[in-house]
Order: sequence, then structure tokens, then C-alpha cells
Amino acid sequence: MTHALETDLASGALAETIADIAEEAARLILPYWRVGTAVETKSDASPVTEADRAAEALILMRLAERWPEVDAVAEEAVAADGAPVSVGEWFWLVDPPAGTKGVVLGRGSF
Repeated sequence: MTHALETDLASGALAETIADIAEEAARLILPYWRVGTAVETKSDASPVTEADRAAEALILMRLAERWPEVDAVAEEAVAADGAPVSVGEWFWLVDPPAGTKGVVLGRGSF
């Protein structure tokens, strides 16, 4: 584990920062909800929206700003470009909720 990540985990800053990133991503996603956002279908037949891609980009950017030495594997990036050949012992696995069927269908919870 990296020193910064280990320190943040021990201090509780990791949980706070991840919560802040998730809340920021939620604020980015909400304007796309229930407005007829265009939906594309990935090769695995799952939906993806612009909100999904935007949220993932935001999350990856925020993680890299705080912990640049920690690799990230993200759903939409993998779908577009394939999985990385390798990652470090510690890595982020990112899957924003904006392409889920609940969001796409405008359900009250997702």
C-alpha cells in the first residue's frame, strides 16, 4: 500500500474523501436523471450514458489528484479500451451508477 493511502486509511481521511468524491459524482449524475438521456448499449448488452462516462471521468480525476500512485480500473474505460495488463497490489475499481437500468428508466432508487 502507498504511504498516502495507508495514512489516509488509518486516519479516516480515506472514507471522508471517498464520500466527498461520491457526492460530487452524484451531483453530476442527477441532472441526467429523468430527462430522457440518450442510452447506448455496450458489447455486453448493458446500458451506458453520458452521465456514466462523465461520473467515471470525475471519479478517476479526483482519485488521481489525491492518490496518483494508485492504479484505477474503471468500467467504461475497460469497456472502451480493454482491461489493463496489470495493476499494482492496491487499485481502485470504479463503477459509477449512472448507466444502471434504474437511472435509465428514471426509477426513484438506483
